[in-house]
Amino acid sequence: MQMEMTQLDGMVVHTSWNQSKLRMAVALSDGALQIWDASTEASGTSHLTLTGHWDAGVGGFCPKVTWAPSEYGDVVASCSVDGVISLWEEVILDGETEGTWRRIASLNTAQLSVLDMQFSNTKTGLLLLVISADGHARIYHTIDVLNVAKWQLQAELQNSRTPIEINGKYTFLGASVAWRSSTSRSPQPAFAFGCNSSSSSLNVAKVWEFEQSHQRWFCVAELREADELDKPVNHVSWAPNIGRDVRNPQMSCIEHVIVFPPVSLPVPGSYEMIAVASGDGISIWQVAGAQEKCSVRRVARLMGFEDEVWQAEWDMSGMTLASAGSDGIVRLWQANLKGVICIVINFAIIMST
Repeated sequence: MQMEMTQLDGMVVHTSWNQSKLRMAVALSDGALQIWDASTEASGTSHLTLTGHWDAGVGGFCPKVTWAPSEYGDVVASCSVDGVISLWEEVILDGETEGTWRRIASLNTAQLSVLDMQFSNTKTGLLLLVISADGHARIYHTIDVLNVAKWQLQAELQNSRTPIEINGKYTFLGASVAWRSSTSRSPQPAFAFGCNSSSSSLNVAKVWEFEQSHQRWFCVAELREADELDKPVNHVSWAPNIGRDVRNPQMSCIEHVIVFPPVSLPVPGSYEMIAVASGDGISIWQVAGAQEKCSVRRVARLMGFEDEVWQAEWDMSGMTLASAGSDGIVRLWQANLKGVICIVINFAIIMST
């Protein structure tokens, strides 16, 4: 299947695909939001069609936009520069073929700009994780499982360890969050959270997990080695495990991939993979177990980038990792069933004027 190139009107600030990868939400610099739908012709060529366009009413641009899980209908969240998050729902009236987007809820995140936000579907309802410019993670939960218009603050977490870090005045330039995939065998919600700040001690990715019996979130692991202490975290991505063998991880040393010697995981059973883009490389981490029995180890460091790596994203199978950075090259890294990771394709992005 081929996808035609689509020229988007206006200056694009952020984009987000829905769960089925058939709808794309776009945030523009003038504060407008757009919805583009993908369709496939008889020839097999796919293209995008603009089906929604409205003013988010934020008095400026929307830094982030993201989709809720499809179980809750067509719902997107957008944010303003002053930290107000708006939830929008598509409603199709009788006799009409195209939907109308209406605001169904607003959340105020301490009047701080939002660095990243992501939804997650759990057994107890929908969660929205928001990272603000103070470096705090705020988790909102739906009061009613079936009503996405009513929310409450469930928890506020700090990405700090010492009183000096907590009370210090630091600038957070960016942050990235990734929920554990819904395909995971673990019943508890968990997420990875990394920061790019003015303090090297805060530039670390951490794994947080919810403990049902105590109704609290606990930091169960830190994803950083000694050679990454001065590298800001630009992006984190938690791999689905649909297409990957989760029982016997193996890595092989090849070009542009530094492989670290294996150690025995204290907890038997399945493991999960998290990619952390920091500095000029990407670290691949194995995570096994939960809570105090959680074990993590870095299994590979993907190198060969000419500059800062800004994004790394797994595909739906957890077998292919796409990366992009300041060098203008998109690389696809793929692991086979034996866990061997290598570059399968790379292509340069040519900007036209």
